[in-house]
Amino acid sequence: LQKQRLRFGVGRPSTPMEVTDWVLQRFSPEEEQALNGLVPQAADALDAWLFDGLAPAMNRYNRAADPSEGPMGIEERQP
Repeated sequence: LQKQRLRFGVGRPSTPMEVTDWVLQRFSPEEEQALNGLVPQAADALDAWLFDGLAPAMNRYNRAADPSEGPMGIEERQP
């Protein structure tokens, strides 16, 4: 069984820390500013996935992410 998911990344810590601490901490002002552009893009990717299908959405929205921005993509995975 394959599962599909929309993934919206949170980047990686610049210093050694527990992943849960990194994911649950507040956004920095720079990250909050970046979200202003990324959230609408994620919503557009979801629309494309729902209305155009997985493959067209993946072709349109998957990108090589800058590690400081965190990844965003649509993918199909094995559980």
